[in-house]
Amino acid sequence: MGPTTVATSPVEIESAASRRRKYDAFISYSHAADNRLAPELEKALRRLGRPWYKLWALRVFRDQTGLEATPRLWDSIKSGLSSSRYFIFLGSPEAASSPWVAREIHWWLDNHSGQQRIDQMLLAVTHGDLEWSNQAGDFDWAKTTALPSILRDRFEAEPLWVDLRWARTATDLSLRNTRFRSAALDLAAAIQGKPKDELDGEDVRQYQRTRRIAWAAVLSIVTLLFAFALAWLYAAAERRLATSRKLAAYATSQLSVNPELGVRFAREGLATWKSDEAAEALRETIAAWRMRSLPHSERVDMVLVDRDGHEALVVGGRHAQLWDLDARRRIGPPLTQPESFTAAALSPDGAWLATAVSGDYSIHLWRGSKDGWVDSGQQLPQSAAVNSLAFAPDGKFLLSGGVDGAILWQLDSSQPVRSFGAPGIVNQVAFDATGKKVLTAQNNWVRVWDAGTGRLLQTVEHESDVHSAAFSGDSTHVVSTNGNRVRLWEVGTGATQRVFDHEDTVMSAALSLDSDLLAVAHGNGVRVWSVTSGEWVTDLNGHASEVEQVTFAPNDRAILSASQDATAGVWALTPNLVQTVRQEKAAYAVAFSSDGMRLVSAGDDRQVHAWNATRGYLEWDQSRQADLHTLRIKLVTFDTSDQLILTLSDDNTARVWQARTGKPLGDAILLDPPVVAAGFARGDKVLVTIDGDGLHWWDLQTRQQISAKKYEVQLAAFSRRNARLVTVAKDELTVWDSDTGEPLGALLNVKTSVRAVAMSYAGDRAVVLGEDQAQVWDLDARKAVGPVIPTVGMTAVALSADLQLLATGATDGSVDVWDATSGIRLTTIKDHTGKIQALGFSPNGQFLASASSDTTVLIHSRIQFAPVTEFREIADQARPLTEVERTKLNDGLGWLGLVW
Repeated sequence: MGPTTVATSPVEIESAASRRRKYDAFISYSHAADNRLAPELEKALRRLGRPWYKLWALRVFRDQTGLEATPRLWDSIKSGLSSSRYFIFLGSPEAASSPWVAREIHWWLDNHSGQQRIDQMLLAVTHGDLEWSNQAGDFDWAKTTALPSILRDRFEAEPLWVDLRWARTATDLSLRNTRFRSAALDLAAAIQGKPKDELDGEDVRQYQRTRRIAWAAVLSIVTLLFAFALAWLYAAAERRLATSRKLAAYATSQLSVNPELGVRFAREGLATWKSDEAAEALRETIAAWRMRSLPHSERVDMVLVDRDGHEALVVGGRHAQLWDLDARRRIGPPLTQPESFTAAALSPDGAWLATAVSGDYSIHLWRGSKDGWVDSGQQLPQSAAVNSLAFAPDGKFLLSGGVDGAILWQLDSSQPVRSFGAPGIVNQVAFDATGKKVLTAQNNWVRVWDAGTGRLLQTVEHESDVHSAAFSGDSTHVVSTNGNRVRLWEVGTGATQRVFDHEDTVMSAALSLDSDLLAVAHGNGVRVWSVTSGEWVTDLNGHASEVEQVTFAPNDRAILSASQDATAGVWALTPNLVQTVRQEKAAYAVAFSSDGMRLVSAGDDRQVHAWNATRGYLEWDQSRQADLHTLRIKLVTFDTSDQLILTLSDDNTARVWQARTGKPLGDAILLDPPVVAAGFARGDKVLVTIDGDGLHWWDLQTRQQISAKKYEVQLAAFSRRNARLVTVAKDELTVWDSDTGEPLGALLNVKTSVRAVAMSYAGDRAVVLGEDQAQVWDLDARKAVGPVIPTVGMTAVALSADLQLLATGATDGSVDVWDATSGIRLTTIKDHTGKIQALGFSPNGQFLASASSDTTVLIHSRIQFAPVTEFREIADQARPLTEVERTKLNDGLGWLGLVW
């Protein structure tokens, strides 16, 4: 044997070890902060400068790609560390506080010799701050949050580090993004020992060479591919046909459950492949997706809605009938005339009705009463037929349009104030929302006038006679119809914003209050368009004859249609913000009934308000009773059977109310301050209150305390469904049996200053809101579950019954809704103007209520929180649905939902 050379010096030992090393770099990072960025950075390092004959340019160890299938996790990580030439640390506050990351850095520093252990440590900051102090010759640790303290005094000079704090989206994390490519090149150049520009040029050359090789390979096999193309196309068509049939089957299964979802799946089935099954499913689901009709004795020419959207007047033939839209019942007898109505208008407050009939050209004014419409005896004389009427927003003026032209009438004197233009047949008149402008539609012109002076402001010409015209809710645009076209144009300039063409003649069109949706009377139905995108949204089919007129309820609660088939159609909308309910003073507490149909709220006005959650109208409150609480109500909740309501006030009293009527039951229970929380226990026969001294049990019949348990408490929350409650004291969470008063298990150290705590409906989870984070706790396993949610400036928190959503409210009035399983923010709602005081999910999972100091309680539909991209991806990939995808699509459609 020849002589053996043995490495004896540290440098020689390190050099020999480097030659034996399996990896070029080890990536250390926090999964919570950089689980998305780290894999993309690894891919970039593997690719940059890769020779064509190698699989990768650098071998990189990252725990999810380099670990072997072994239970000895740390041994695998040590093996990766010892086999790596460079250590790449992705700096963030989460990584800085991670014990696993600290352990990896310790090992690297302890097992590499000399300055090499620092020189071969590369830094990339992904979150937080990094600040170097020249005076200290080290990082400024008072400002640096992205590095762990173990690196204190390790660097002799400021190291070169890469800033990746801007990289968040998939577009950011791509080598096509010049900023990300430059950052990755900085790291790759240091590891490969090449200049950055040389490495970038080499990568481009290798890419071009690879492309040439690839094209050569493609050209060499193109003949073979052509031979298989027909077979592949046939197989693809078969797959699309199978997918179409599966979507059709799923659509049919929704006939009695959710027909509007069925329509959507049937349409996607047809888009995937025009199968007979998908076409039949679409016909069946549309037939099941019927409108709610208001029957009339004759054809319906128009539907008029009051300002609040709760009552509608159906006009057609010789009859006009007032309807309660909430109850879908007639109000009083119909107004019947000897001749057919030619025009009608309802005053904004619904108290007055103006009508014109054929044969009698005078305009009649009617006053509403409990017995129906009563003739006021007031008439506005006309010499010819009237085609259109409109009340001013203040109800003091009436605008008429007909053969005599457009005339403004003062109702107090029954005298005309002025005319707009020369006499001639005017088909349509309307006021804008301010009452300062009016429009007239005459022949193929729409004109805008100054209501106060009669001065002509604007004329817009159309291709043919205009059938209808109306202002948008904000008075900035006009929507007009002529022939088969609907045009949206700007007031002032006349510039056309959108044009919507149809197959049939369009008789009427209307804009939603927020100008986001356009409804068009189209053949036997109503077609709905998105004004923002200009795309078709859906068709509302259900009438048997042509639709003459379409309108939105003033609060966008519904679309109403008038048809020749003697019905008025009501198509209820489920918008993102379902309802706004308002108290006289700040709202501090909300609670839903178990079925989600009723919401109770309370606050500074010292009263309980019960609302219909799906329609937003007030069912009852204590406005006619004496003040039973003397200070703010800070908590309200239902019992398990929804028969009782409990309130807790700052006046240190608790009261119980009948949920159905709002009547108080018995006297108030006097409590010792400070009272933290209260709830029902022992089959709703006992009241549990919690104050600074502990837990107290009260007999609801006698109003006497029956037991107590001493315990220091700062915050508390109750479960609605089982006998559990949680208390917070000195940052520790304790779970109790609310019936017996016994603690359940050990204390949970939440490790944060707690601002609020809430329990899930079933009582198996609690969510703790700290100063800068929210965390969900599994109360059975006694451990934190799910991601940490950042919550700086948050004041309220709630967890949905299915544990999928978490809501947080802030001091600025915003509400964030999070995916509780992934920590992704789904949406931010900015409809409040005051601090969020309370949040609550309905137990059925359909609604979220937010109470604010701005005196409003907003009821949000869950439809706005669900992801909506999955459905489009399914359609693009032409594949069947998974069970998870079906659940997501059922829970939230993310589009115009049509329900009643």
